[in-house]
Parts: sequence; structure tokens; C-alpha cells
Amino acid sequence: MSVWAIVVAGGKGLRLGADQPKQFLEIAGRRVLDWSVDAARSVADGVVVVLPPELVDGGAPPVPGAEAVVAGGAERADSVRAGLAAVPEAATIVVVHDAARPAAS
Repeated sequence: MSVWAIVVAGGKGLRLGADQPKQFLEIAGRRVLDWSVDAARSVADGVVVVLPPELVDGGAPPVPGAEAVVAGGAERADSVRAGLAAVPEAATIVVVHDAARPAAS
């Protein structure tokens, strides 16, 4: 069995009103995104992170623990589809997790 996780981090976080999307804010010295990737990594053999296209096109920030970083789409479904395209065909289970929810267990 091969389990892969897609961590969707393509949102703009407009409702939060911060100067950056919430997945890039820090909690306890680490980005929310990094906490979420760690949570995904704890149950998956591989992790694909989906970021806003402008970040990927402009040189995405490093995402420790991710096998791949891909550009998201206009809607969440488009971003999940982009993540799925980066998951190996041999994967038997794929889980999708929102980066803005780092306390997954």
C-alpha cells in the first residue's frame, strides 16, 4: 500500500486580513504550512504541496518534507486536481489536507 498526501496551500487568506496568507504565518516559530506538511508526513509515504501559482512561478519558498511543490488553480478543486497530477500512479490511497489546519492528528 502506498499512501500520499496533498497539502492544499493555494488560498489567499483574505478573510484573515493579514499581510500574507494564513498558511505562511508562523505559530511557535514555524509556518502553518510546515506544521501541516509534518502532520501529512506522519501518515503518508509522500507529500505534494499545492501553492498559489504566482509563488511557484516566482520561485516557491522551500517546503521541507514535500516531494513536490506544484501550482494551484483558481478554485480549490483545480488545486486538488493539480496535486493529484503530481502523485505517482502507484499510490493506492491519497488524502487531501488544507494547509490552514495545522493541528490535524
